[in-house]
Amino acid sequence: MRFSSAFAVLVVVLGTGVVIGQTAAAPAVAGKAQTDYRLDDGIGGLALYPGVGYRSFVEAKFLVSSLPDLESRISQLPRGTTLHWLPHNWGAVGNPASFGIGQPFLFASSQYEQFVRFCSDHGIQLLIERTYRAHVNADGSYSRTVVVQGDKGKAPIEFRSLAVHPASDAGGTEDSILRMLHDPESKLFYWENYGLYPGYAPEGDANLADQWLQQRAIYIASDQMAIFGIAIGGFLGVSVSAERENSLSQGQASAIRALERKTATPFRRYNLATYLKQLPPDFFKQCITDVNMPGIQSVQRQPNRWQVTVAAQNGNLAILSLDDAYNLISTKITLNPNADSVGNCKR
Repeated sequence: MRFSSAFAVLVVVLGTGVVIGQTAAAPAVAGKAQTDYRLDDGIGGLALYPGVGYRSFVEAKFLVSSLPDLESRISQLPRGTTLHWLPHNWGAVGNPASFGIGQPFLFASSQYEQFVRFCSDHGIQLLIERTYRAHVNADGSYSRTVVVQGDKGKAPIEFRSLAVHPASDAGGTEDSILRMLHDPESKLFYWENYGLYPGYAPEGDANLADQWLQQRAIYIASDQMAIFGIAIGGFLGVSVSAERENSLSQGQASAIRALERKTATPFRRYNLATYLKQLPPDFFKQCITDVNMPGIQSVQRQPNRWQVTVAAQNGNLAILSLDDAYNLISTKITLNPNADSVGNCKR
């Protein structure tokens, strides 16, 4: 489980409007017990699965590809089902019921109201949760699913973050934060570590781990796992691993042994692609409300090259073409003519 079930909630009483701080029972249906399902959009994709709580790993069979796919699955649920949803993605402010923070975002803008009507027509009660806190496991580790792109399309992989205290061969311990990614299908495994910082707390670090994932794009190829991120200074950083482990737990044990022996991580390389000089002035022009930008919008693998799209919050795009060694080949710029007014912010 990734989040506590002790939420403050906003209940959408379908067909009647929005009610704050209370729940409304769905109409009773003779011969059918009320069922709970979770709509999970905090994994880099969207999933629908039975139960109230979050799953540390979401199997591929629960992933939803589109709004028609989601509606098809919901239409098979019994009337009276409660659908629990804590939206992680929010669209533009529009509906008064959005309380100034926009509407929950599904696969495209303006789909939320259609989805609400669909649930109402099928007797599904939609429970929108508005606050949460990160939940960590009993051993202090934080585990979750990450939906990533790969040669075979989108797929779920495992993520785990925890504090470790390996005893070095030279004596003593060197406390670290260990973050790991594991693909159950290909067995590809990646890990990196950071020094344990003052004031470390498992729940607080779980939030930092989520931010770490949000700032990266992960791609699973047949021969490697590539992690793309924007490095300090705006450079594009790429970490690559060809290491394979049968399970995430086995990978964790191997990473801890490597830390104890102070040995280099096998089959990993790190590249920096410099593209900033090719950008026009004010490409990343921001205002005070622009955070965590620039970011990676998408990663595609083509024969003998990669295509990485870097997005500014003002809507400008830089499409980078890289060779198989992650060296920059070319940069294509797409400027947003309305960049100065995106998000109602004058830049």
